[in-house]
Amino acid sequence: MKLLTCDFGTGPRAGVPRDGRIIDVSSALGTPHTLVDVRALLECPDSGSG
Repeated sequence: MKLLTCDFGTGPRAGVPRDGRIIDVSSALGTPHTLVDVRALLECPDSGSG
């Protein structure tokens, strides 16, 4: 899987390329905060654990 950081016009976000588009990971995962880059995504706790 490829991960990237891009700007959707509202500041940097972690993204994933899919079908020629870039998906905003924060929106796709429904995180309570914005994942501003790939590092933030990698440091995000797994909501499925515990």
